[in-house]
Formats: sequence, structure tokens, C-alpha cells
Amino acid sequence: MAMLRFEEFSPVIPREYRTRGTSYDDNIYCFDIETTSLFWTEETQAWLPWESSFKESKGRILKHGTPYIWMFGQNDQVYYGRDMVEEFPRILKMLSDDTVRKTIWVHNLSWETQFLRDIFVNEHWTISQMVATAPRKPIRFLIEDLNIEFRCSFKLTALSLANCVPAFGIDIEKKVGDLDYSAPRGIETPLTEKEMGYCEYDIRVLERVIRKEYLEQYKHIKLIPLTSTGEVRAAYRKVLPKEHIFKCRWDVPTLRAYKFMRAALMGGYCHGNVLYNGITQYNLLAYDISSSYPHQCLKKYPYRLSYHWGKPFKKYEDRENYAIIYHIRLHDVQLTRVMSFISISKCVSISIPYKSDNGRLVSAKQVELYLTEIDFDIFNQFYTYSSIEYIDYYVGKKRYLPKYFIKFWLEQYGTKTRLKGVKATPERDYPTEYRRGKGRCNSMYGVMLTNILNSTIELNGSDEWCCPVITDEAAESMLNDLREGWRTVFWYVHGCWITAYARKQLMEDAILPFDKYLVYSDTDSAKIQSTAPGVREHFEKVNRRIMEEDLKAILDIGLDPELLTPKDVKGEEHPLGVWDLEAEYAEMKALKAKAYCYREMGEKQIHVCVSGVGTKHSSELITSMDRFNSQTIFNEYYAGKLEHTYIDDQHNIYFQDYLGKWQQSTQSHGITLNPAEYHMSGPCVDEVILQNVQRKMHEHILTDGHFV
Repeated sequence: MAMLRFEEFSPVIPREYRTRGTSYDDNIYCFDIETTSLFWTEETQAWLPWESSFKESKGRILKHGTPYIWMFGQNDQVYYGRDMVEEFPRILKMLSDDTVRKTIWVHNLSWETQFLRDIFVNEHWTISQMVATAPRKPIRFLIEDLNIEFRCSFKLTALSLANCVPAFGIDIEKKVGDLDYSAPRGIETPLTEKEMGYCEYDIRVLERVIRKEYLEQYKHIKLIPLTSTGEVRAAYRKVLPKEHIFKCRWDVPTLRAYKFMRAALMGGYCHGNVLYNGITQYNLLAYDISSSYPHQCLKKYPYRLSYHWGKPFKKYEDRENYAIIYHIRLHDVQLTRVMSFISISKCVSISIPYKSDNGRLVSAKQVELYLTEIDFDIFNQFYTYSSIEYIDYYVGKKRYLPKYFIKFWLEQYGTKTRLKGVKATPERDYPTEYRRGKGRCNSMYGVMLTNILNSTIELNGSDEWCCPVITDEAAESMLNDLREGWRTVFWYVHGCWITAYARKQLMEDAILPFDKYLVYSDTDSAKIQSTAPGVREHFEKVNRRIMEEDLKAILDIGLDPELLTPKDVKGEEHPLGVWDLEAEYAEMKALKAKAYCYREMGEKQIHVCVSGVGTKHSSELITSMDRFNSQTIFNEYYAGKLEHTYIDDQHNIYFQDYLGKWQQSTQSHGITLNPAEYHMSGPCVDEVILQNVQRKMHEHILTDGHFV
């Protein structure tokens, strides 16, 4: 079924679903655009597609983004037009209904919203009910004048449209490669049948995703969660007893307690060993933890915290039964190990000058910190200090999480393990069950760490993003709303401890025992020199201890121990939370956090892992470890990186399309995309000096055979 011109559009009869006094339409509406990015330099004196030579321009590079086709899907029919600002408002006005709200799905709403702002301004429409992760990053908003809602399907699926097809088993495929994005086009540039098919199938795939994966599951558009994390909350709500939300409401923290939690909250630990950064290492063992965050559901957590001044009482030092957030000030802090622990960014205050190792504390005359009791104990194993001031603290009694909570997460881990690689049957869609179990299992971190006091992001006057600062009065009001509402299904306080427990396992099992032998670590993994004494035996012993502790915990909780050791399709057990030997590396080089490369035993290819660099072509550049250093430049091809530029004040321009025909663009708001290089950068000068000093302090390693 081919696309129709927008003039043939006729709204279908709404399929009404009414809840809480508002009616919603269950018909599926989708929207998409295709755009051209243009660039002007003093040398070219013309608007052209991106060329690498533009980087050498002596003057400023002007940018302009313009749409040249728009597509709108209504259930199974797709419509299109060329002049979005002039034509699409007609569709929206025909769709408008004061009594029934329509929802339009957009895959990557932040992109389309920037171009739609021309329409919002021209029509003087009011945008409200904005949900966004940041300015220019909307997840949902409502056009009040039309009673039409836009929602981001990318935030819901967490997958590109092309990847949605295999992930969800969609029966049609996105047309990949049928549209050359480098060829400039305008609204009068003719499109080939192949190019029109590409545009059409973007809408058709999105419609199938919403229908098959979400509408069939949730029955009504209104009930579909906003994000993939929201999906986990929706699934969790189904197993909750009625009294659960009341318990969560009673334990919403006070504003002061919330501020303590935010200050003490730390994420995953990612760090390279200062002894080996920039130096190729040979024969390494790569270990990682099996589902680290879900494993922490077996630990004990506080629920409600009480505030105190000064040093905690002796009885509160019982780590098994009490949780504490310390607010402390330390003097003459000095790192005693090779690896460093605390990030400088987590210090409330720190004396200047201080020494750091790739952003982590090495020494300082004075440091002020908020630490959970778990991180405080870890801190004391990394640093010494001359004195400590206990300013104030929060303390709470620890207990296990609710039984239904633990069972829910263990079942998700079991589903993920049992159904991996299992094919669908006419009776049961095993791949979908596996994907949902894996998604829920991996989302535990996200749902526990979601900030309960997010600042409201607004699109004022349809043409200005603003993010008001949350005052203490506003924060108190938001916390009161949580105490009186029904949205809270997780305890925010647990977010501090789930990350702390994960760090404790990483630190005590891998980093502290193998300090000078550890080359690189990232959240739930450790790359260790194979020459480390007893490394394999150590992790075998650690795994036995973990399984014994978990067995005791699950018996105390009253759940089936088999939940801890689900079997895969081959009948092999996969214990939760144990250390697995993921791979053996022939060689590896780390430069800094999120920047390393490695070659596995028996392989020739070097794998590059650099945040900001794609994996598709990067290994073609790094053909040897010597080519991976702080001066390495990944050009546009090897980096596979696109630079986004949002522009709010574009002027009318004339340009030639790829056929040589002159086109005009009057688009005021736009985004441009252009390939970008990635420059590796080494540590700053003071950190290089520090690294040399630290290496000097550990000269004995040179004769130990571990430092190459």
C-alpha cells in the first residue's frame, strides 16, 4: 500500500478509552521527517553538504537544517507532504478533537520537536504537560489548543528503529541504505520510488512496533508507559500487594534526608591503573560479575532514616543491622594504594591544591564528604588521614527488601537465563519473553536510581526551553505530593545502597586483593594480570562464599533457592552474582576511564572500547597497540560519530540540491548532523607528573615482572 498525498487524509473514527475523566484515542498515529544538513564557509560562499575540508575553514562555519518530506501514519495508511511548516498543521487541525485526546508517536522526538517549533510559533499553540530528560530532550508533551499529545517511541523501546525489527519480531523491515543522507534535497527535489519507499517504511515499522509490542500488551494507548524504565515499574506494579504503596509513601524522605542521599549517591566505578595507563600489558584475565545490580536485591537496606549530630553511637557501627550516611571532614588525606577510590566530583569541598589520579582523589589537606557506611569502610581501606570530624549523620535500621520484590527480580534473571537463544513456537513467543526479562533485569539500576525531584522542563511560548531551579519550598511541595500520591513504588533511599553494595563487591573481591596487578575496572568487571598470585583460585573461593551467603539470605527470606541458579537452554546453571571469566586477553592497553583496547587470545583483531567512538570501523585504525595512544585521532570514518547542532535562529537560504536545482528553505529552527573526529587526549600535565611520582613509589613492581 503506497503513501498518499496529505490532501487525501481523512480522520478515522476515534476508538475511545476513558479514564479519570479524559477520553483517549486507541488508533495509532505516527510522524516522521527527513531532513538535509547544509553548511556555509567563507571559502565556498555556498550552502553545501558536509565535507571534511570544512574543518580547515579560517572563518566560522554556518549551519542550516531543513526538512524536505514529512510522513504521517494513521493505523495502516501513510500520508506525506513536502512543506512541513505549511502542510502538517492542516493534518493536526483535522485530527484535533476537544473530547478525545490523540497520541502521535515519534521515534526520537527530540529531533522532530526542534523542526516542529516553527509550526508551534506560527500557529501560536501552547505546549504543556512536558516530560523531558533535559532541555531539547522531550519524552512527551501536549498541544493544548488541539488536545493532541506527542510521545517518543525511542525512549520507550531504547532501540533504533532498525533494531526494533529483529528485537520485536516485526514482519516488515526498515529500508536501510535506500536514502542517501549526504545528498542535499529541498521540498521541490523529486524523490525516487525507492526513496519514497524508505520514508514510507519508517512509519510502517513504527506502527507495527506500537501495535504488536505495546498496544497488544497494555490494551490501551494511555496505559503504555513513557519509557523502558516505566515498563519495569508497570510490570512490578502487577505483583504488588495493596499496602506496598502506602509503605513507600510513609517512607518518602524529608528534604534534608533527600539532600544527604543525593550527596552520598555514587554510580559505577570506572578506572584504569596509574601504573599501566598508556602501557601495553600482556596476558590478562577479564572477569565480570553475573548481573551485579540484580544480585544486590538479596542484601539488607534501610527504609526510614533519622537525623543526628556528631559521631554515630557505638551500636550504630553494627554494619549488619544499621545503615548510616556520614557527613564528615577529613584532614591530611593520603592514598595508600595504587588504585584510587573517591571521585573528586563527589567531594563537597576540597582544599586546593590537591592531587588526583584521572579525576580520583590521591591526597588533600582537607576533604568534606557524604558517605554511606559501606563506602566509608571502603574509603578507610584506600586512604589514611590525620583526623576526622563527624559533622552529622542519618541512620536507619536495615532489613531485607519485601519478599515479592526479591522474587520479582530473581524471576526476571531466571527468564533472561532460561530463554536466551530459545526460538519461538506457535504456542509461545519465547524471544519476546526473553527480551522483556533481560530488559527488566538490566533496568533495576535505573528504577532504583530515578531522581524523585526532577526539575520541570518547559517549552515556554512554544519557542524557549527553560529549566526552573527547584527551590526548597518547591522541593518540599513535590515531596508532599509523593506522600499523598500513588506514583511511588520504590524506596529512593535504596538507590544509594544498591550502588554501594555493587562497589563493595567489586572492591573487596577484585580491586583490593589485586591492587597493583589490576589493569582496568569498570562497574562490574576487572582486567587482571594473569601473573597475579592465585588469581583463579581466589575467584573460585570468592564464588563459593557468594553462593553460600546468597543461599543463607534466600532461606532467611523464605524463597526457593533454585531461583539463584537458573539453567540455560543447554541445562547449564548460571548462579546469580558470581564472578565469571569472560575472556583471556593476549594484550591490552588502557589510557583512561572508558578508553582502552584489547586483543583476545587466539585472535588477530584488536577491539577498541572508547566512549564516543563507534566500534564498526575503529579496529581498522588500531592495528597494533602502538597506534592506540593519547595522540590518536579517529577521523570521521573511524570514529563513526555524528555531531548534532541545534539552531534556533536560522535565516532564509537558497541552495542547490544534488540535481543542481535551486531550492529555498525558510526553516527558522533546525538541527544539523555532520561526521566528527574524535581526538584521544591524555592526562593533564599535573596528572602526568603525579603518575611519574606514583610509578617511582612502586618501582619494586618493575622487578616483580608485572610492569612492562
